[in-house]
Amino acid sequence: MANVDTESVTLDPKGGVPDAEIFFGQAQSGRFSCYYQDSNGHQTLVKEGGTASGGDVVTFPIGQPPSALIGNYLCWDITVVSPSGGTNEQYLVTISIRQGGSPLKVFQESGPMTAAYQSLLVYVKFQ
Repeated sequence: MANVDTESVTLDPKGGVPDAEIFFGQAQSGRFSCYYQDSNGHQTLVKEGGTASGGDVVTFPIGQPPSALIGNYLCWDITVVSPSGGTNEQYLVTISIRQGGSPLKVFQESGPMTAAYQSLLVYVKFQ
C-alpha cells in the first residue's frame, strides 16, 4: 500500500507559471509521474518517467497559469528504490513548488523502506 499525503500551496493568481522540483535523498533513486488534476477529476500529464538519484534535482514547469491551478491539484506517483534492495533503509523525497523563482512550499516524505521499493502518492492542492 502506498503512503498518501496531501499538502496545500497558496499561489499568487497574478504571478508567473509555477514550477516543481523533486529530489531523492539518502542515496536512493526513484521514478515519478506528475499530473495536473482539475476540479472534475480529469488528469493531464505534466512530467512522466523523470528519474532522479541522490544529489540530482529535477525541475520542470507545471504548465498551467496560476488562475487555472487554484482549487485544483498536482498529483505525484513516486517510487523510491533502494540501491541495495534491502529493507529498513531510510528514504527521503523532497518536493518544492516555486513561483517566480521563489519557493512557495517545500515538503518532505521520509522514513524506513518497508521493501526494496517504497511507493508514495502525494497530492498538492493549490489555493
